[in-house]
Amino acid sequence: MTKKPKRKNLKPPGKCIFCGGDTLTKEHVWAEWLKPHIPRTIPKFNVGKNLFSPNGRVESSVKRQEGDPHAKRLRCVCKTCNIGWMAKLQEEVKPIVVAMLSGGQTRLYVKQQTILSAWIGMAVMVGEFEDLSTIAIPQSDRTFLMESRKLPSTWRVWIGRYSRQEWKPRWLHNTLFVAKEDTPGLKDDRIYPPNTQNTTWIVGNIFTHSLSSSLRGALRRWNFPMSVRSALLQIWPVKTNHDWPPVRIMTDADAETAGTALFRRALSLMEMRNRFRGDT
Repeated sequence: MTKKPKRKNLKPPGKCIFCGGDTLTKEHVWAEWLKPHIPRTIPKFNVGKNLFSPNGRVESSVKRQEGDPHAKRLRCVCKTCNIGWMAKLQEEVKPIVVAMLSGGQTRLYVKQQTILSAWIGMAVMVGEFEDLSTIAIPQSDRTFLMESRKLPSTWRVWIGRYSRQEWKPRWLHNTLFVAKEDTPGLKDDRIYPPNTQNTTWIVGNIFTHSLSSSLRGALRRWNFPMSVRSALLQIWPVKTNHDWPPVRIMTDADAETAGTALFRRALSLMEMRNRFRGDT
């Protein structure tokens, strides 16, 4: 029985993941101000993760965790960031998200979409540090967000109105190592650090999905299957103003399709490549 190769140097961050500063504090992945709008009454929750490498190696897991997910806190940001630019971003996004959760009609202009997408990205960046083996976002992206309070242009973010029935994940983090076709020296027995992520994050009735890659242009043409496109609004990069909520409400099937679409596409391409190699 061969031992499973492991990535090295998976140590908890000793410095702030944004500025590199000391004196780490715990940061809520789901903001504390959401508590009156999203009651913390869930005794257990599921966190799903998938890691895909171009050599065909796939690692999938769904972990059942105790407690309400909205109380999750991670020690990876410093006090200066926590009470500084991060707190300011929280204050800016609060009226936007509260209006969206209220069930009423609201208009998302360029400013609102920029703030909302930055907040979603910040949560994804912090949430990645729950499992150091699946960190795919580069330091340059975190620095850019800290300095500009908006996401890099290489990110894409969508939202939808979701009515949950049976679909369990509230945080689904898929990471991939994407390589160019002419990348030399890829070894079949090695686990490559992921450079691409897509994360589904459920905030009440708000479905959020973000996508980013440090391989510039790798996923520029990516789009969701036709079955879910009409239910999702792209808020980053901003294309147009949006009315919230969308006419179409997302179902469990829509959430599953959107949350796993890129990962399933990667698996499909890998199977096609393996069949082609087998035929030759």
